[in-house]
Amino acid sequence: MNDTFCKINRIKIIFSFLLLFLPDCLSGPNAQQTICGEKLTHGLIVATDTAAFHPDLFDTYWTVEGQEYELRFWGDTIEVEVIKGFAMWRNKKYSGHIEINYKACVMDEGLPNDRLSDLNCFWMAQDPLYPDDLFKRQAWRAGIFDHYYTLKQYYMGYGGNYNTTTRFRKYDGDFEAFRTNKTRPAILTEYADKEHLLKPNHWYNIRIVCEGKQIKYYMDGELIVDYTDETPYTSGYFGFRTTKARVRVTGFNVKQY
Repeated sequence: MNDTFCKINRIKIIFSFLLLFLPDCLSGPNAQQTICGEKLTHGLIVATDTAAFHPDLFDTYWTVEGQEYELRFWGDTIEVEVIKGFAMWRNKKYSGHIEINYKACVMDEGLPNDRLSDLNCFWMAQDPLYPDDLFKRQAWRAGIFDHYYTLKQYYMGYGGNYNTTTRFRKYDGDFEAFRTNKTRPAILTEYADKEHLLKPNHWYNIRIVCEGKQIKYYMDGELIVDYTDETPYTSGYFGFRTTKARVRVTGFNVKQY
């Protein structure tokens, strides 16, 4: 009897302890997608984001620039069907050491807008004309790819040009050079082999790390960009990018150290 009594009391103590801490983690609009937005790792606080791929949360966390597109939501997954250029920005400016993780899949099932191409993204993006407001010119950019040369940012075009190239660039925001001479930012890393182009209906695990001068991009665990930038961009916004494609994304999160 005494042993049973002790066990019951221990259970009550543990349950009471949990009740003290769980409300902060489980309450609020993001409760169904994340439990506690911060965790302690090796003595450092690591802030993590909520994906917010849900119709009730999406407009709070994301800004879309595009002309002809449709968004669909299933649980924690978003499907973007795009006819013309499209960008989807996270509504948060990141800085310092960051790690971006997500999963993405380019669909190719024979539907009208299916095209195996352009699993792209921007990160550390800023508009030098409006450094405090990336969204000042969102209506003008409108998903038109040329207009993104106005931004300072890193860019990965995975499976671009009808799935013939994978290219990493650093944009310098010199739109005038592009407009007058069609000068594009230099290609810093490039692949054209089959192993580094898109596979249809394949879920890719994407990881981007910015740590000081080191810029790294991983695809399915393989480090495909390892760039040392002597003048790195250390703050800015993240955005998905595609055109004439149907893409699914899930598992988005960002850690700031």
